[in-house]
Amino acid sequence: MFSLLAVLVFYVVWSTARFFVYIEYSTPEQLDSPWGGPALWIALPQLLSSFLMVVIGALVYGRHRLRSRSGALVVLALPVLVFLLDFVTGVFTDAPGNVLFLRFAAVSVGIGAAFWLVLPRGREIRGAV
Repeated sequence: MFSLLAVLVFYVVWSTARFFVYIEYSTPEQLDSPWGGPALWIALPQLLSSFLMVVIGALVYGRHRLRSRSGALVVLALPVLVFLLDFVTGVFTDAPGNVLFLRFAAVSVGIGAAFWLVLPRGREIRGAV
């Protein structure tokens, strides 16, 4: 429960900060470019946020619990849910295909890399019993 709460608090703070940075520093020229604006303002923040959400969730929940299905589900549930909500929102608001692709790629890489990084290795599992 604490891991989900920690990840949720992080995501709310991250999203708020990202919004203010976007408002302050984005330019119309960046947003008009088909790959540059979406990559900078959508994909990169989603890559970082999904990566950090998994890392925070795993560290709070306990890395040694990630080998079980329930442990992986607890850690991965909120990042995947946030991505699905963003994706569905993008589809219903007619987001360009390149933006949807960049979101999917960024979140997939962020979640996959973070989970691989925090997943305990063989020796760590035997010592954590």
